[in-house]
Amino acid sequence: MPRKRKNERLRYRYFEWIISTLNGVWRADGRSNGFDLGRHSLGTRNLEEAKQRLEILDRKMAVKYSLADRSVLNESDEIPMLTLEEGWKEYRRHISRPLELGGLAPSSQRRYESVFTPLLGYASLCKVRFWNQITARFLQDFIAWRKQNGCMFSTLSNDATQIKTMMNWLIDENYLPTSCKIKLKVAKPGKSDRYCYTNEQVEAMIQHSQSNKKLAWLHLVVVALSHSGVRIEELVDLKWSDISITDGEWTLVLTDERSHKGEESERRRKKNKKGRSLPVHPRLRSIFESLPRSKDGYICRNSRGGRLSHRSARNGLIKHVIKPLAHRFPASPGVPGFVTGRLHSFRHYFISECVNQQIPQLMILNWVVHSSSAILQLYYTQRPHQAAEHMNRLRFGTDKSA
Repeated sequence: MPRKRKNERLRYRYFEWIISTLNGVWRADGRSNGFDLGRHSLGTRNLEEAKQRLEILDRKMAVKYSLADRSVLNESDEIPMLTLEEGWKEYRRHISRPLELGGLAPSSQRRYESVFTPLLGYASLCKVRFWNQITARFLQDFIAWRKQNGCMFSTLSNDATQIKTMMNWLIDENYLPTSCKIKLKVAKPGKSDRYCYTNEQVEAMIQHSQSNKKLAWLHLVVVALSHSGVRIEELVDLKWSDISITDGEWTLVLTDERSHKGEESERRRKKNKKGRSLPVHPRLRSIFESLPRSKDGYICRNSRGGRLSHRSARNGLIKHVIKPLAHRFPASPGVPGFVTGRLHSFRHYFISECVNQQIPQLMILNWVVHSSSAILQLYYTQRPHQAAEHMNRLRFGTDKSA
């Protein structure tokens, strides 16, 4: 005759549990279910309190094994402290989900990593280990610390916004209680702090790179970026097949390929998930016509003839173009100037020149794929001499002077 079971078997909403005591403390055994839930100490010697805690454990295990939504974990239950590392791990898994489900491209994921790394460093200095400890006051102190380390306004605004976004997601997914929500207004950049080259500076860079055969690859980069407004990521991915020639007119056709068939790593993506087409400027076209066709189909090459990368273009521009010309365009200390210009500064230059030369705004928006004129305002840089010319043409009242 089999022995009578001494331990009690309890059936809760999702799982069946066997409860027993060890040294007087109640524990729950869930290994008899379809999932090996393991054994858990309920941390109490009182049976009724143990059953209450087991009911909470039952729901948490259901969420862990995707049998229930996290909404079953109501906030009246005790929510454990969430470490910064564990919270970041969960959020990184969220943003790295498939693109078809709203996940972010690798480049966008890296921007979040660039925010979390300094956050973790500052939290360590402040002896902060949990997301539950991230408050509006802590965020203010963190942004002030970043500012002292030389971060610009746009970077600080982006950091604060992304941290708030992470916190909101952790709250929505019930990793944190709603009491952790940060109420802090973050100002948006009213004007980009990126330096915009002048006509004289761009022309000097073009002539400098053209005069040295070893810099022919950089000559293409400078002319392409300044005469088309494309981003460097788009330029390094540019293929001969992206150029359409119809009735003698050359057109760049930039397509977002994330929905195309083939290996995901080979699909070229655009920043805002939109493709576009724009005519090729005659100066850029003449360079394209003089280039040999490479076997891999990509147009831009580096100094050794290999495929151009963002890093090699940036380093080459600084070392071989900006530094040699820096003496011609001095800037005041602490003020953005020619030496602080980078690859993206060419996009600011292109947009500013389009506006100053009265290209229709809708056409500019289509060429650079900006969603509104507000974005153009962030990129636009007013030229003093052009502003003076327009001011001098104004006539007020009875003023008839020429």
